[in-house]
Amino acid sequence: MPAVDEENFISTSQREPDVAALSSALRDTLNDLGGWIDQQKENFDVRHNIWTGQTKDGRKQGSPNSPAFPWEGASDLKPFIVDEFCNNDVDLLTTSLYQANYSAVPVESGDLRRARMVSSFMRWMVQSQVKEIRRETEILANYFVEKGIGIMGVFWERQTNVKSVDIKLSDIAKHSPEFIQFIHDPELDEQTAEMFQMKIPDLSTADAKKVVKGLREDGLGKFPKKVQTVNRPRVKAYTVDEDFFFPVNTYDLQTAPFVFTSEYFTPQELRNKILNDGWDEKWVEEVIEKTIGSDFSVTTSIQDRRTIGRDNTFGFDKTTNLVRIATAWEWATDDEGVPGVWLTVFHPDLDGFGKFELFNYDPVRFPFVAFARERRTRRLLDTRGVPEIGKPFQDEIKVQRDSRVDRTAMATCPPRRYPVGRAPKNWGPGTLLATRRDNEYGFVEIPKFDQGSIEIEGVIRDSMDEYFGRNNPNNDPVAAQTKRQAMVNRFLESYAQVLNQMFSLHTQFGPEEEFFRVVGEVPEEEQMDRYIKSNNAEKYDFYLDFNVLNQDSEVMLKRIETIGQMILSYDQTGQTDMGKFLQKAISAIDPTLGDAITIPQQSAQMKEIEKTQEDMTKIFAGFDVDPPENANVELRQQVAQSWLQGSEEVPATDIQERLQSDELFAGRIENYMKKLNFQSQQRQNAEIGRRGGKPGNAVPS
Repeated sequence: MPAVDEENFISTSQREPDVAALSSALRDTLNDLGGWIDQQKENFDVRHNIWTGQTKDGRKQGSPNSPAFPWEGASDLKPFIVDEFCNNDVDLLTTSLYQANYSAVPVESGDLRRARMVSSFMRWMVQSQVKEIRRETEILANYFVEKGIGIMGVFWERQTNVKSVDIKLSDIAKHSPEFIQFIHDPELDEQTAEMFQMKIPDLSTADAKKVVKGLREDGLGKFPKKVQTVNRPRVKAYTVDEDFFFPVNTYDLQTAPFVFTSEYFTPQELRNKILNDGWDEKWVEEVIEKTIGSDFSVTTSIQDRRTIGRDNTFGFDKTTNLVRIATAWEWATDDEGVPGVWLTVFHPDLDGFGKFELFNYDPVRFPFVAFARERRTRRLLDTRGVPEIGKPFQDEIKVQRDSRVDRTAMATCPPRRYPVGRAPKNWGPGTLLATRRDNEYGFVEIPKFDQGSIEIEGVIRDSMDEYFGRNNPNNDPVAAQTKRQAMVNRFLESYAQVLNQMFSLHTQFGPEEEFFRVVGEVPEEEQMDRYIKSNNAEKYDFYLDFNVLNQDSEVMLKRIETIGQMILSYDQTGQTDMGKFLQKAISAIDPTLGDAITIPQQSAQMKEIEKTQEDMTKIFAGFDVDPPENANVELRQQVAQSWLQGSEEVPATDIQERLQSDELFAGRIENYMKKLNFQSQQRQNAEIGRRGGKPGNAVPS
């Protein structure tokens, strides 16, 4: 477990939770986060272009006490520059997760083939079993770029439903006729009920007696049975200013003394928690009766405009049909002084609690992973979102765009002049105006169009692109790629911790054996594989790898071709594993395809040997067979020669005799070997073409 300062424990020993202390700690944490919450509301406003006095028509409207500037009806555009940058980063981060290469590395010495299977199994679990992961990852990525930090919760979800099961007396008579006499004897009801309980797990005594009575009276017994419908990992994204709270000076989430989560439930969802999660029924009914539609909140300094109708408090919408519940996750010690994570479901405005238990995940830790966009200091909250940094850029671009719209409006309908007391009846094309002197009627001269406004906006966009690492022909492409790769790396490094937690939970709670479908375009007969949990409590570190350059297919293919040519030209000592290079090259194009169609080098050699032996068998049976293109020529030649010559243990006398007596058989063998030699010669010619001559046989010093 992480090292945690016991002085910060809410309570040093846990027999039942101190709800009053938890409620006080929650409110203190919310108040300490007030400045952070204020900044997040401003970030929201910047991204969504929300400000005071905004109108639907995009025009400025003033009041007698606060006239509009520069005039009533002037332009008030929404530039959405920051939102564009946020959306681009979200798309990149979500794509990086779906297209990343998954690697499982054994913590201790382990089987590499087993590690490869674990990698494929985890990819399958993430992409097909965790149904909500795409939605939650996109939400998490939005928190990451807008707020600067997001939290991903990783849990193991179990859900059960209750269904009615029928037992017919006629079925019992077929399989256990001797049991019928017990059912028909009322004096043996106790013993008969116990026998049913032995046969049917989790059958209560009361339900067993009802089954016996129903069978005796109607020939049909019924009992409720719990059926597990969900048994898998579950993830949920949290944001620090709405539904996840921790002390402001936290460096590492796992060393915080406590964290809080909050969630809204309908009354029916709360009642389902009684069955699925063991919440206290009396407390659930009380919290529904007394707190539905209310909220616990903390006052902040900035008006929250994220939802119409919110007042000047931090909190969710005050709806009439939802109940907000808090959950405390705290480090505390048991009666023996052993620290652990304890979970308490409570409401800060009520006594009592809905659930209290020692959180039994292994390893002992909070089930949350922090995703920080920046690491400027050790504090998790010393991170900034894109809106906080991009606001000055967006404000200046808005000024330039508003000025061009206003200039166009002035040019289209500039101010007009006329003699005092002699206003014309109308203005417009073709209108005749009688004048005594020139310039009595006319338009005020307006400033000429200034091309500099467009140039200024372009310079601002270049600066913003350079800061955030966006591709721009006016900026350094290497620096841009480095910044975006660093952002992706920070995101995927945290997501690797999510995978580690998922694997630990599956090891603890998952089924012993599970068939999974290999993700990718592979033949149907090779799509299914079997994962069996190890008895050795195996541990792996998971890594996610994604190169932002892989989004440019042309650049990526050039890199692969260059590396391949370097290997062929310079690797004269056999240091390069071409099998691994091929797998990585294919994975760079399609990660799922790379895992699906490539096999370990040893397996590839065994497959080549088996195919060659099959070819020899077909030739012996009278078929003309050609070796496949891109065959492992040297290996196939060795296998064929071994088959023709035999060994001391298995002499090939029959084959040698047939070669001497059967010209057609000998011709088929000769044709097969010639085509292998031809492939070998073609590859040598290609090598000579690249080098400009035959390769030497000396190893360079």
